Amino acid sequence: MSLIRVFEIPEVLPRDFHFDGGKFITFREVDWFRDDSLNEAGIKPGTDKWVQTLEIHIRGKRYYQAARAFLVLHPHHSITLNYEAP
Repeated sequence: MSLIRVFEIPEVLPRDFHFDGGKFITFREVDWFRDDSLNEAGIKPGTDKWVQTLEIHIRGKRYYQAARAFLVLHPHHSITLNYEAP
């Protein structure tokens, strides 16, 4: 059992180079849950089927909005939803 943490990515991110040690960015944690809550069918974490199940699960949550970007962290597989790098 591992925790899955879901963070909302800020709408505005720094676009300049970070030669001075980096920029602080605040992510808002909107959810966390255990990965075994997704694993009713015995799907191994990190597989394509598991990631698809994870995405469907998150898209069904009340906080989810297609206009927002999310960072999803898990020890075996981390993903972003609705995020496109500039």
